[in-house]
Amino acid sequence: MKIRSDLAVLSTLFAFFMLSSPIVLASPFSGELTILKGGIPESLPGFKVSENGELVVADPTKNTISICVEKRLKAKIIWQAFPTARVERMLLEQQLDFIYPLQLTDERKINFLQTAYAWKAQIYSLSNTKVDLADRNIRVGVRVNSPEHLDAIKSGYKKISTPYDFESLARMLSLHVIDVAFVPEPVYLQLKNKWPAGTLISVENVKEVSYFLNAKDPKNLHSRFDAAMQDCRMDVGIKK
Repeated sequence: MKIRSDLAVLSTLFAFFMLSSPIVLASPFSGELTILKGGIPESLPGFKVSENGELVVADPTKNTISICVEKRLKAKIIWQAFPTARVERMLLEQQLDFIYPLQLTDERKINFLQTAYAWKAQIYSLSNTKVDLADRNIRVGVRVNSPEHLDAIKSGYKKISTPYDFESLARMLSLHVIDVAFVPEPVYLQLKNKWPAGTLISVENVKEVSYFLNAKDPKNLHSRFDAAMQDCRMDVGIKK
């Protein structure tokens, strides 16, 4: 009975240790690896989380950057995917150490700490015919709560449709329910066969995409991320 009691105590202590943060694993090849918890918005084109918590990135350059950052941080990152609002809340509550890949917004500027950018995303305007984007009465389509949604509001557009998914924007443009859709380049490419034939495409904006940390930076990761990001961009040929 004494042996069983001692085993129970040891088991409890082990569980407490594993749930504490930060967790560090010893590696004979790379020294100590810090376990970090990362989050991505689910249904993000070109990004997903595997069953074992690894980040899967379709674009080779972006994949190289994410792998490089993890190595430079000397970390093992456990990834999770949830709706954007949830991963942001989890970061605020320090259930996650960082979230990625996101663009800066006014709200994120207040709540989070942005790292040096990882890459730049082109924002496309898609339309059936040539439209005057200076006309604030045109019918605009953007995914709800996306950076494009916030930009459309700030730009003063009066007729904004906000479906919950990007495929709905393609249908709305096909049915002439909207005059123009604003989407990130990866979304256009992923849904390339769904946009109307003859869609007119132009680059409306270019946004920096970054990792975001809790504003308090409780694990002092910001300077480490910045250094890693600059090295990793150079590794793939992205100029500063």
